Amino acid sequence: MGLALFDVRYTEVCVALLVVVLGSPLVYATQTLLIKWLRVLRARRMFETQGFKCLPRPFFTGNLPEFVAINKKARSEPMPDRVHAVAPRVLPYLYKWSQTYGEYFIYWFGFQPRYIIQDPEVGKELLVTKSGHFKKPSGRPDTKDLTGMGLVSLDGEKWAQHRRIINPAFFVDKLKAMAPTVGDLTVEMMRKWEPHVKEKEAINVAEEFQNLTADIIAHTAFGSSFGEGKEVFYLQHEQQVLVSKLSSRIYIPGSQFFPTQENWHRKSIDKRIRKVLGQIIGKRLELGKATRGDSYGNDLLGLMLAANQGVMNGNARSLSMGLDELIDECKTFFFAGHETTATLLTFMFLLLATHPEWQERLREEVREVCGNKQIPTADSLNNMKLVSRTIQYNLQLYFKRCFLVAFGGMCTWILITWSYK
Repeated sequence: MGLALFDVRYTEVCVALLVVVLGSPLVYATQTLLIKWLRVLRARRMFETQGFKCLPRPFFTGNLPEFVAINKKARSEPMPDRVHAVAPRVLPYLYKWSQTYGEYFIYWFGFQPRYIIQDPEVGKELLVTKSGHFKKPSGRPDTKDLTGMGLVSLDGEKWAQHRRIINPAFFVDKLKAMAPTVGDLTVEMMRKWEPHVKEKEAINVAEEFQNLTADIIAHTAFGSSFGEGKEVFYLQHEQQVLVSKLSSRIYIPGSQFFPTQENWHRKSIDKRIRKVLGQIIGKRLELGKATRGDSYGNDLLGLMLAANQGVMNGNARSLSMGLDELIDECKTFFFAGHETTATLLTFMFLLLATHPEWQERLREEVREVCGNKQIPTADSLNNMKLVSRTIQYNLQLYFKRCFLVAFGGMCTWILITWSYK
């Protein structure tokens, strides 16, 4: 009898403990969902009061299932040849929703409302004029590996500190000093093209420009060659594909720690990238030791290393950057420094391929400014009006409704060097 009583009481205690252990998270999750839903209703009411159209949304997923379905359908079929209307392919969900709800509307990514801006002037006000009035979204924890906590992700005082450290690497005199390197690497690429041109073989310019711009950013910003950094570029491309896949799913808090094959692969890529960047940084540190800390180089990596070692000069003396911050900034510029520029050049060549007469006009302008032998320099850029107009038109035609950050100077030097040939 006593044993039976003990068993019953023991069972009751276990049940009570289970209710406490399992019930608390359940109650917390329910409260969290309820609060988020109330915020959605409040936000929707505020938007609609101001005249904004809001897409209807399911309770938990928002418009994510429709977002995924539209993208999958649009990209399941090949694009027609030589089509300049890229919006239905690149941003199919925005294209379709614009046709249904008009130019200005709000859709829901989970519980998060997203307002579509298509007016460049409004975009300028948001990103430049009043950028300090808006806080960057924190983003999903499982997609932050691509750029880490670099300038793209930072906000407030930390962003301002990193920008002050990095900004001198992009002064006009530094950019002009990059011109010979850009020209030499472009000529080297075109020499590799010559056998293919003679045999009238097709050249995958998208892949070639990916390699070229990666080589340029490796040389000019990090003092390394594409051979040293190419693993970073390949791994970041793999990361980009993985991030794109993750971004089309609903994020479950804490899911980045689940022991899944995808999480293992994601962490493995990031670990390998950090290892390669650590080797590049280590070589530059050895250079600094050889000069007793007097110089780590005057490029982007050198400036960041000086901040990391506490040897900044002038007004920047008080600025510092930890090793993890330094690696994250390297990741940001390795990716952003070549991906956008390569994309711009690829679309520009597509446009020029459909208009051979403009190819000749650009060649004539480059020959007129530079002669028949001289490689274009930074100082000759101001005299190349047609080249500049071609770049601007390309941006207007293909990226009219996308805010594409690109190293325009790099594009110009590559394009005019190609025109010279």
